[in-house]
Amino acid sequence: MFRKMTAILLSVAMMLTLFAQAGVAEELNAIVGANAGLGNGSSNRDYYTQEEWAKEFPEGTFIVEHSEYTVTEGGDDPENPTDVYLGINIARMGGTSSKVNVTFAVNAVTGTEADFSVENNVLTFQPGDTEQTAYIRIPDNALHDSDRLLTFTLVDAEDAHLGKLITAMIRIADDEPYIATELNM
Repeated sequence: MFRKMTAILLSVAMMLTLFAQAGVAEELNAIVGANAGLGNGSSNRDYYTQEEWAKEFPEGTFIVEHSEYTVTEGGDDPENPTDVYLGINIARMGGTSSKVNVTFAVNAVTGTEADFSVENNVLTFQPGDTEQTAYIRIPDNALHDSDRLLTFTLVDAEDAHLGKLITAMIRIADDEPYIATELNM
């Protein structure tokens, strides 16, 4: 039953991700394209050039670069063989003229907070920075359990703009083999 519920949740999460990606394509075209579509209601046209976007948002617009990640628990680092560190790239587009702190949150959809940890949930973009990476530690719990789902969400961009793609789904795949047992009665 639990596996069926997890499979349903994964399916719903994947569908939501596809819907989010449609918005991302429009936004990326608007930010980097010369005549891409982005309506803000403040003008008679429905696009900004890169230069106009930078003027409108001089501190930049921040998005998660990918809407979906999959990681297998357990690591291959000889120094720390039980942990994996997943990097989530955050992109800054438009203006890059000032320092901006971007806050993010990671939450368990299935599983618990024991399935991950974050050392620091604030990324600091210095003037000129266009990308930073947030790291999530995924420990190996040495238990056979189902895949788990997390959400990664950009919560705040201090004095700047958050774009449309601010959430990513993370699937943690279990690395322990399933062992079938037979009971003799």
